[in-house]
Amino acid sequence: MSAARRGVGLFSLSFRGATAATGGFASPAAVSMPLVSSRAMAFSLRLHSRLEAHGISSPLYLKTSHSSQSSAKTNDSTTVGTSLPTLEIDAFKRSAALKRPTSPHLFIYQPQLTWGLSFFHRVSGGILGVALYGGAIWYVLSPFTSAAVATYVAGFPWIVKFVAKLGLTLPLAYHTFNGLRHLFWDTATKYGLSLTGVYQTGYAVIAVSAAVGVWFAL
Repeated sequence: MSAARRGVGLFSLSFRGATAATGGFASPAAVSMPLVSSRAMAFSLRLHSRLEAHGISSPLYLKTSHSSQSSAKTNDSTTVGTSLPTLEIDAFKRSAALKRPTSPHLFIYQPQLTWGLSFFHRVSGGILGVALYGGAIWYVLSPFTSAAVATYVAGFPWIVKFVAKLGLTLPLAYHTFNGLRHLFWDTATKYGLSLTGVYQTGYAVIAVSAAVGVWFAL
């Protein structure tokens, strides 16, 4: 028996049960849920057949649920109702059978300027926070004076001092200018929220941040 014919058979049984539960008249409320259940069941059975035809272990399981049994109490305290078949799907097994990733991750997305700037805005904020609070705690707890630290750092090679300062000035400049860019978005101007405006302001933030960061690090 084909999947579609089995779905129709399930719908027919559900329709008869709904008719019996309403005393011979199938109300729209009584038929709507069996109709939806039968259509979902027919689709699931077709999917089951196609997976089995391609040699893929089907993640679909059928069982009869008695918890979803609809019941109606009549005046003589008798219960009338039918149990409807339900479908259980193992989502992890289905994803593994279809070779889908179980969770989205950065490596499946195409690199774009928009999400890259958003990512580095959060990274630069984290770097500045760690540098600010970590440096303040170290300064309070350290037994060295500011003059002693300055004398010690002055003995480093120029390139070491330049790279160290650049590690602070670049995140600071980028986080500042990109923050101003976000504030500009809050004005809801047509240019700022357009695709052209987003990319142009993004490239401008990168250029200005690099120039200011290098200038302060020299």
